[in-house]
Amino acid sequence: MEKFDYKGKIQIYGAMFDGVNDIILHALKGISKDGVYVGEESQRYPCFDSEDYASESRYYWNFVFAKSKTELKDRMQKLKAMPVIGSNFKKLNNELHPMGYWGGDTNYPVEMTTEETKAFEKVTFKEIGKLDMVIAFDTTGSMAAYIEAVRSEVADLVPRLFKENDDLRLGIVAFGDYCDMKSTHEFGDAYQCMTLTNNENDLIKFIRETKNTSGGDGDEFYELVIKKIVEETPWRENSTRAILLISDADPHPLGYTYENYVVGNQIDWRKEAEKAARKKIKIDTVTITNAAWYKELSAMTNGISVPFETGNKTARLVEAATMARGSVMSRAKFDELADNCEDEEMRQVFCSYSKERNDI
Repeated sequence: MEKFDYKGKIQIYGAMFDGVNDIILHALKGISKDGVYVGEESQRYPCFDSEDYASESRYYWNFVFAKSKTELKDRMQKLKAMPVIGSNFKKLNNELHPMGYWGGDTNYPVEMTTEETKAFEKVTFKEIGKLDMVIAFDTTGSMAAYIEAVRSEVADLVPRLFKENDDLRLGIVAFGDYCDMKSTHEFGDAYQCMTLTNNENDLIKFIRETKNTSGGDGDEFYELVIKKIVEETPWRENSTRAILLISDADPHPLGYTYENYVVGNQIDWRKEAEKAARKKIKIDTVTITNAAWYKELSAMTNGISVPFETGNKTARLVEAATMARGSVMSRAKFDELADNCEDEEMRQVFCSYSKERNDI
């Protein structure tokens, strides 16, 4: 336990509260402090303080803290389920790190658990907000509706992403298959790439001008796409690194041949996933089809496999995926979007990313 003066500054998850009154204010208003939410449970006499002394009628407070409203709701349910044995001071334990207690009197300090708070301070908010993200679109016939939805909304979408993410770098890859290559040595429309940038106008222009492809057979060269993105993207040091792969088919197997464009394919997508994992690059996928490799790919790289299939909602998917791992302001916006979402498919998307944040 650590004790603080009731007027003293208290740092939780990197957010600095100006004393216990500031904590109570944020709890009662239901607003976050630099991305940190507070829940409170207060009880009036006959509650007791840490010395089991209750000579007056006043409020005694328990506080829990969370990085999202979803997590806060879960913590509050656990707090309220705790039995009161002698006093609500005894609820202050390691089960709900970080957690606080205040006896409601200026003579008493605020008492806080400290173990989880100290562990979390190893990750600064600057690192949390430093996001390098590549969105990779399959542009073959079956997937045309997905990138077209982003093209139609890109002028509004891109500024929204950067408004809440001042340390965001975004990359775009639009790809087809070997049969879409211009020649054996030139990709042409088969692999259209804009590397990580924060230039909004360049991103908007690039997305609008991407070309659709045919894709030929059922499988696509996802194994090559993963390899190129992982190896060729200029990932920044200490950034959160993510790839959102929006596709619906399977990668080519080892030994695959297509004319002279690829002879005896030697790229194993699992080996490329292992490389991504070593570089701490998360690969998120969408389960448009039942192809099992998507969930395996995300699991191997600690990414998210998102239940999603409706093409005209793709811009909303991109927004959720970017906001979930961005800056403090971005994550607060993510929570707002999640709380106000009435579309069941998008609620599943928000829940998938919320679970990742709550498991950190």
